[in-house]
Amino acid sequence: MPTTQLQRPSNFPFSGRLLVLESDRTTGYDPFAGLDQFVAINFPAMPDSVELARSVEYFVVTNPVMPDGFHQYRLTQPMAIPFSFKLSSMDKDYCPRGALSLLELAALLHSFSLPISKNSSPQVYVRRAGATSDAPGNSAAAQEARGQAADTAYTVEAGSDTDEFYMPVTLRLELIWIDSNSPGVVCTGYVRDVSAKLNGPWLRGPKNSFNLPSSADFSFTFVHVPGHGNNFNIRNQTAIGAATSNQAYADTVKDKLYNTLELSAEGVGYKGYLKK
Repeated sequence: MPTTQLQRPSNFPFSGRLLVLESDRTTGYDPFAGLDQFVAINFPAMPDSVELARSVEYFVVTNPVMPDGFHQYRLTQPMAIPFSFKLSSMDKDYCPRGALSLLELAALLHSFSLPISKNSSPQVYVRRAGATSDAPGNSAAAQEARGQAADTAYTVEAGSDTDEFYMPVTLRLELIWIDSNSPGVVCTGYVRDVSAKLNGPWLRGPKNSFNLPSSADFSFTFVHVPGHGNNFNIRNQTAIGAATSNQAYADTVKDKLYNTLELSAEGVGYKGYLKK
């Protein structure tokens, strides 16, 4: 794991963070405590704007006598919050190791989008769809059945040595805070569309290091899912232990916007990676 934990000194205003959740370590909430106890990306500054936009879908039935139609509610798309920031390798507060800090942060952000496994090369079995493990015959029909077209479907099965395999980490976005009962943006979910754009001029460094970025643009989209968790082994458990998933309905959002930590489900835990 990266050794650089990017956060402001205590005399700077708090600018929010993206925190990796780990079961048994996230009880209670204090936005100013424990910054060094978790794997997190602490934002260098708030962007000029934070967009909170959602879309709603309706089935619409129209006919000649109903020009405005009959509208039946179908669904509301999950809340997705885009966020971005830029860092310079010369920023000593956030990049004490210069360009290496930028690369460490890029690695950490990209790790949020990948599943967790202790085994980096698990055993897998790849089979053509419909194929069996029985010994193949040599008849003309058997040979034709073994013929493989470019669009032949395959299945991939995890081997017995794949003991632990988890979904990507569950994250907490701490962005706008007044108190636990007021509107804000402090919520649970995951990220998608992660991006780390490394910029020149490209630098030379010690020990023959080369092409080091002088700055980087980071971005991600946070998906708000208050009942989301990932502490179940998807190799050995086909169903999540707790089937319930708490949701933020109209009354919750009206009163608290996306300050929804209290909706985190007790039965769904979090598998993360602790700071080393």
